Amino acid sequence: MTKKLTHKVVISQGGVNATFRLSDKEMDGLRASSWNRGNKHMGSLHNFEMYAFFEYETTRSKYGRFASLFNYHKEDFLWWEE
Repeated sequence: MTKKLTHKVVISQGGVNATFRLSDKEMDGLRASSWNRGNKHMGSLHNFEMYAFFEYETTRSKYGRFASLFNYHKEDFLWWEE
């Protein structure tokens, strides 16, 4: 059985944006990791929180793409759902 990737999410850090498709479970994890849990369609995370989310709650290929695009030592992350 394959996961449905129903959420199209843009991740942004320091002018670099990337779009990822997330499953319901992954989206719930992203929302739970965010500072502003009251907003279901956008949020922000510290850099270590976003790296931990992608490493432990998404697939290896998503983490690899994420790590190749973003720099751990830059600023915090913003995300929003399209």
